[in-house]
Amino acid sequence: MRLLPKPGATVIDPSSRGRVPPEGIEVAKLDTYWARRMADGSVSIAPEPAAPRPERDPQPAPERRTVSAPEPSKAPKPKT
Repeated sequence: MRLLPKPGATVIDPSSRGRVPPEGIEVAKLDTYWARRMADGSVSIAPEPAAPRPERDPQPAPERRTVSAPEPSKAPKPKT
């Protein structure tokens, strides 16, 4: 997940010991350090980017054919 620092806040990444940039950092799991930073409001979880929409197939759809019901049999009905 991506964590973003609060605007104007200086947040230290414990793994790199550097500042978290304004565009945020990827964190594999939310450990106690990051949970405390979220609780005090100095970082937040970045919203997930919207999933890309699938592109439409440029080829036209195949032509649809209408299927009619079979004609009833012309044979005489058996007597019951």
